[in-house]
Amino acid sequence: LVDEEKCIDGVMYAGASIAGGKASNESDMGLMPDPTTAHIDPFFAQATLVVLCEILDSFSVEAYSRDPSTTA
Repeated sequence: LVDEEKCIDGVMYAGASIAGGKASNESDMGLMPDPTTAHIDPFFAQATLVVLCEILDSFSVEAYSRDPSTTA
């Protein structure tokens, strides 16, 4: 469930649980939603909001170097 707090503060997750993520001793990562990307997915039977997120390193709070959206 997405609420206002998650949209402002982002969502933390363990980066070690995802292939290509970080080592378990430095695994905290964050997802920061980009509200400008929000749209309703027309292909789901139930109304579904899609929002792209930037992956952040939780220690530096900077974009994660392996985030595909930062490699343009």
